[in-house]
Amino acid sequence: LGSGTGLCSLVAHYLGAAKVLATDGNEDVVRLAERNLVFNKLSNGGELGVRQLRWGPAIPISSTEWDVIIGSDLTYNGQTWIQLAQTIKQLLETNSNSKFLYCTATHSQFRAELEGFRTVAESLGLRWSDESRYDYESSTAKIAWITLR
Repeated sequence: LGSGTGLCSLVAHYLGAAKVLATDGNEDVVRLAERNLVFNKLSNGGELGVRQLRWGPAIPISSTEWDVIIGSDLTYNGQTWIQLAQTIKQLLETNSNSKFLYCTATHSQFRAELEGFRTVAESLGLRWSDESRYDYESSTAKIAWITLR
């Protein structure tokens, strides 16, 4: 979700994922990701695609089963938290073993942002794992797995 340039999708593809779909709500970003994915695709037989996806209560790809859904830096806009949580929930409902991997770099508003989104997500029945923290030279990243209860 929120593929941006498609880097996470390419990494999943390079690591051997059989089917990868990069999504973003912005048409321009989708075109950029598509160019990047076409240019960098391996000929390993895996399926690699990109499409526009707007978050909300009824998404068009919810019937596809996904093992792992990846999102990065998705919670910066509090006005989209409900739609994001609804989308994550729908995608997780396609497969009882699905997990959503959320990664984000910390910033000055990070704690309030993440706690706000977590409250919304949990109100819709999503459950968070303990967060992992990774410190780099000048920044910190947080990773959490999100599942259905």
